[in-house]
Amino acid sequence: MVAPRLRAAGYEVAARDLQGGGSDPTPPHGVTFADYIVRIAGGPISPPAEETAEQVAGLVYLTAMLPKDGETLGTMVEFGEDSVLRGARPSEVAGTTAFEKSLAVEIFYNTTPPALPEAAIARLAKLAPSEPFMARISLSAARWGAIPKTYIQYMREQAIPLSVQRWLCARAPGVAVLALDTDHSPFLSAPGELAASVDAIAKALVGA
Repeated sequence: MVAPRLRAAGYEVAARDLQGGGSDPTPPHGVTFADYIVRIAGGPISPPAEETAEQVAGLVYLTAMLPKDGETLGTMVEFGEDSVLRGARPSEVAGTTAFEKSLAVEIFYNTTPPALPEAAIARLAKLAPSEPFMARISLSAARWGAIPKTYIQYMREQAIPLSVQRWLCARAPGVAVLALDTDHSPFLSAPGELAASVDAIAKALVGA
């Protein structure tokens, strides 16, 4: 719902499933952080930006983990039961974590119109790989650090609490901050507002 709006505005858009997620058939227990990085769209954007900094005009973090050099996605923040962790369950498959899909609406789609989450929930992976969250991230001030960044906070987010989003932004003073009054999934709950925000950020970067 966001990609068509951006394409209509003249952007080239690629929306891919992460390995082991959505319609991707990769067994989740074998997925690594390096696999995620290969698919920049939808994956952790910081390491690919570090590697290709000269080709990146700017980065937009959509209520995402905003790391520092040497951190891991799984340990940079202590999440509590007010986060996505309340849906996590032990898995019988080594190297994975299970998710309780009956909690998906309250965690990911709490402001999404009721008719929309069903198809999205069906695409949620039953098992999530663990390794990508334990891999250490390498970033440099000269490359990733020099790229303009914008963080869009979701004010009614239930997966990554607003307090965590604000903490991530507070320790990165050079990052511009915007806010949307939405849940974790504005591509469903507020696609027009999300597309307009991304469009405005892109135009500001190129001086349009």
